Amino acid sequence: MGFFEGFHRKVQNSAEEPAQEKLRDFNDAQEKAFQSYTEYFSLSKEDLQKPLLDIGSGDGAFVQYVRKVLDNKQAYGVERQSQKVDPSREGMVVGNGLALPFKDESFEIVLAKDYFPLFVAKKEEDMRQAIFEALRVLKSGGKMLGNIATPEKEIEARDYWVPQVKDDEARERARVNFDNRYEEAKKLEIFLQDLKERGYKVDYEENKIGEHKKVIVTIQKL
Repeated sequence: MGFFEGFHRKVQNSAEEPAQEKLRDFNDAQEKAFQSYTEYFSLSKEDLQKPLLDIGSGDGAFVQYVRKVLDNKQAYGVERQSQKVDPSREGMVVGNGLALPFKDESFEIVLAKDYFPLFVAKKEEDMRQAIFEALRVLKSGGKMLGNIATPEKEIEARDYWVPQVKDDEARERARVNFDNRYEEAKKLEIFLQDLKERGYKVDYEENKIGEHKKVIVTIQKL
């Protein structure tokens, strides 16, 4: 039995509140968001009960599910685009990942789903700052999880997509774009190695998400 199925069985067996009442305010999209996150990051039941931050949380479906179904009131989401944030949803904050609106060492779990790859084609300083900010709000002993771009994956993507572009000029632009992403991914790799030398524990895992493979990095603050 997977975690998601086991969790629902636990809720269904709860004498305090029937599953139908506890889940009635959550639509399919929110349940899918919860399932997606738990599978994406291999989150345990224990992880989901800890002080938790989701960076780039969008409409906050995952955070709402954790807060209301798992009753973890220490779960928060931060999203830069204010139009995506419903002010009536508890735990949702409008903020920039480069300057998180939280105190140092506030969370034991920090998640960044499809967030760090946004910086691959941007300034190296922003990429470093985004990771430093995530680590700043992480408690000692806590862990940060996020999918990242790697040099190997950028080469694979370039070799797959570029030949499919028919127009010569467009194909050259695509090739240059992937080459730039490759160089930035190399810088990220060097930065993560530097974190290891500073005493952080850095681990990589390749997960298959649907038809695609994602590289998940876990950084533990020892």
